[in-house]
Amino acid sequence: MLPVFLAAGVPPHLALGANMLQSSAGTLAAAYAFVRQGQVNLREAAPGLVCTMVGAVGGVVAVQHLAATLLTDVLPLVLALDEQSDRKCT
Repeated sequence: MLPVFLAAGVPPHLALGANMLQSSAGTLAAAYAFVRQGQVNLREAAPGLVCTMVGAVGGVVAVQHLAATLLTDVLPLVLALDEQSDRKCT
């Protein structure tokens, strides 16, 4: 979704936020299903959840301090590199 938002001219801060909201909804639904099925030990998962939340807050703060023009220039490169790394892992 992020490339579509950027191509449509949505400001990068809003595009990232909308993309993260959509991604988080899917992740939350999947996590809920795994917990309901008893496939997740919440005590073991707690440190990972805390680290994820700290990283998410840090990412939001960092993006808020970056200029929109920098994000507009850098995000396509980051997406391309991410796509390349995904291809190497499969």
